[in-house]
Amino acid sequence: MPKKVGWGIVGLGSIAGHAHLPAISESDNSELMAVCSRSESKAKEWARRFGAKRAYSDYLEMIKNPEIDVIDITTPNSLHCEETVLAAEAGKHVFCEKPMAPTVKECEKMIAACKRNNAKMMIGYMLRFKPHHTRIKEMIETGELGTPFLGRAQYHEWVPDDEETYLKSTELSGENPPLQDVGVHCIDTLRFLMGEVIEVMAYSDRIIHRYPADTVSSLLLKLERSAYAFVDSSFCTRFAQRPQKLEIYGTKGSVFAATLGSGPGGKLETLTADGARSYEIPEENHYLKEITHFSDCIVRGMQPAVSGEEGLKTQKVVAAAIESQKKGVKVRVSDVH
Repeated sequence: MPKKVGWGIVGLGSIAGHAHLPAISESDNSELMAVCSRSESKAKEWARRFGAKRAYSDYLEMIKNPEIDVIDITTPNSLHCEETVLAAEAGKHVFCEKPMAPTVKECEKMIAACKRNNAKMMIGYMLRFKPHHTRIKEMIETGELGTPFLGRAQYHEWVPDDEETYLKSTELSGENPPLQDVGVHCIDTLRFLMGEVIEVMAYSDRIIHRYPADTVSSLLLKLERSAYAFVDSSFCTRFAQRPQKLEIYGTKGSVFAATLGSGPGGKLETLTADGARSYEIPEENHYLKEITHFSDCIVRGMQPAVSGEEGLKTQKVVAAAIESQKKGVKVRVSDVH
């Protein structure tokens, strides 16, 4: 039986508990070797819960473990860069939860560290692995929809004042937290389906809640090949349906999907000259698919589907949006550094 890829995870929060750890445990080619939390008691509890061999409260100690091949980073965004660099320098591959890091410079530093140490890096944009989205991509690539000229993606959450989360802190989450947390999924999915973003016009504001961070974000993206897209995200939508809207309009047909979100499933419909059609697509665990894919890349020596360079491209769009909102002007992504 082939050796499984050993995983160690740092940051035992919501995304680790409901997504990453169950996926690692379920993956045929991956094995959970260790978990790490600042709380020693929590690390031990979660190690028992998910079957990890070791529990750590010291990250520097965990990355020395020779049984670990991959460090899975699910800590607050502001820690991603430092933890990636340390892992790469310890000879570990890196799977980093989105966003890659709050700033472009941090993303570039992460890429450089991994290249310098021959470490592979993948960013956790799991929606690229959702079967509905791979089907939409196939429709676009085969010309079924003609030339896409307009897209729309939305992802909203409810993050109230009394919730204890780093998402309310710009120091931990980065500027414009809704965009950094869920809006990035919209940007990355649109990039995956429609191509690169070349220009951004953005608005954001602090509404509904009292904490000192933007809570709503709206973007207009200009893409290559004369296409446009809208992205909206917020922490203000108490009863947001899951999954949420993704729409692609083409010269021969359009796609209407409710597929953006962390859960499986969703609706997918098309409207073409042949009329309206609904698709029955089997549910799949896209977290499991991305974990298994990265382990496979390590075993086979392949480039991950969502590399550090891909994560950087999405984060450059975020940086352009933040600059646009501050200055009140449209910003070219190529001008962001």
